[in-house]
Amino acid sequence: MRRLMFAAEVRHIPVVTHGTLVGMISDRNLRSYMLPRPERIFRADEERARMAVSVRAVIPSDVMTARPDTPVAELLDILLERK
Repeated sequence: MRRLMFAAEVRHIPVVTHGTLVGMISDRNLRSYMLPRPERIFRADEERARMAVSVRAVIPSDVMTARPDTPVAELLDILLERK
């Protein structure tokens, strides 16, 4: 997926189930999930299994949403507040 995102020059992809938005996945989510950790380097089988999980395991569960009529200034305030 990271290769596809890089090739398409996008950093976020909507995750949809049966036409309903269920979350967003970002390049940052993928990097955080895939970062090698010293204790995992020697467990190749476990790492392969970890990479076989569905996107649902990687997308954050605390996705914020906004209504189409929400003022951009309000969204900016929320983004700055929540970092």
